[in-house]
Amino acid sequence: MITTRLLPGNLTNLNDSPINTSLPTHIMYHGFNDHGECGWIIDTKRSLLELYDCNIISVDWQTLVPSPWYNYAVENTFKIAIYTANLIDWINAEKGLQPSKVHIVGHSLGGQAAGLTGKKVTSGLIGRITGLDPAGPLFYARDSEHRIDQRDAAYVDIIHANSGSLLDGCIALFESVGHVDFYPNGGHHQPGCEVVNASIIDDWTDLFEGCSHARVTALWVESISAFDPDSAFKSWPCSDYDTFEEGLCQSCGGGCLDMGFHVNQSLRGEYFLNTNAKSPFARGDHQ
Repeated sequence: MITTRLLPGNLTNLNDSPINTSLPTHIMYHGFNDHGECGWIIDTKRSLLELYDCNIISVDWQTLVPSPWYNYAVENTFKIAIYTANLIDWINAEKGLQPSKVHIVGHSLGGQAAGLTGKKVTSGLIGRITGLDPAGPLFYARDSEHRIDQRDAAYVDIIHANSGSLLDGCIALFESVGHVDFYPNGGHHQPGCEVVNASIIDDWTDLFEGCSHARVTALWVESISAFDPDSAFKSWPCSDYDTFEEGLCQSCGGGCLDMGFHVNQSLRGEYFLNTNAKSPFARGDHQ
């Protein structure tokens, strides 16, 4: 495993880098008040390289998303998206990197940056974008041109873990914005993140501690190594979580999906599942 720092526009640096454009390329965005070598990105890198040969690029934009300046971080989301899109287009021109072989994964504000990057790439349509609980504040009311949307890539999958309004102690988009949207445990608050019960105080404690919002990255990392039915995040198509909980969506209908890395990209819609409160989180075929 070779690690190098890419310097956009520096052809010598690019030629000396280990990038092999014949391989799949994964680009990862951290979220607000985080950094490019945070735990879930390192864990994703390790899991992917154990799975197969690929290029992995982490966009470290921590100086543009420092706490508590969230409003400035939102505006910088658009700037870093243009910067990264230019990098993809430049590697395409110099090394033949095909956008169709690029998978962008982003958490929180990084999820929004991932979608915005897809919009700005000019050398082709990005193959896949995965939004891990894409940030909601200051994006709730934006149109599809100014937040992550299914038109940003050939396939866009979203995992909602702490999604909904701030009043409900949530910090991410609840709206279905991908080709497929997953709602583990309903998508608002995750098991193991509750303090006592489902009170508004507990919801806000979850929000401030970031438990459910961070859980989505753990679900994502675990999914990469889910090779058998018992370790997969099997998800069922349904109209909403309440209906799912009533046991009215036990049939796969047009097809069930494994949430996460190994998703079947031919299927569309909203999917629901339950997870365990502790790792391993996947429950396989069990609703």
